[in-house]
Amino acid sequence: MGSGSLNAYSLLENRYKDNMTLEESRQLAIDAIKAGIIYDNGSGSNVDLCEITEKGVKYFRNLEVVGKKIDLVGEYPIKENNIERLEVVEMPHKKGASDDGKKIQEESVAEDSEGKAIEIEK
Repeated sequence: MGSGSLNAYSLLENRYKDNMTLEESRQLAIDAIKAGIIYDNGSGSNVDLCEITEKGVKYFRNLEVVGKKIDLVGEYPIKENNIERLEVVEMPHKKGASDDGKKIQEESVAEDSEGKAIEIEK
């Protein structure tokens, strides 16, 4: 299953029980695959199932389609260069004393709402 497998495993571990019927097992597998699809952006949208019994192997392709991708028609509502840029601020303090005289141990410091250097706690 790939990147969605953690979501599928959690559902399998939660709902599995001994002596499940074939139908219960099938539904659990389908639900687990659907969980992997729904909660993982990298997964596809089709549920495929392979059923293995003492009678043989059966493959079920495209059993269900979950979260089907759609094609957007027309222009995207987001305009180019419409995102506010964050300002990068150089901190004047490196190891040494802060504005209030406290010794700063870390090389990284932050500013309070008034722009004074404050120590970052670990």
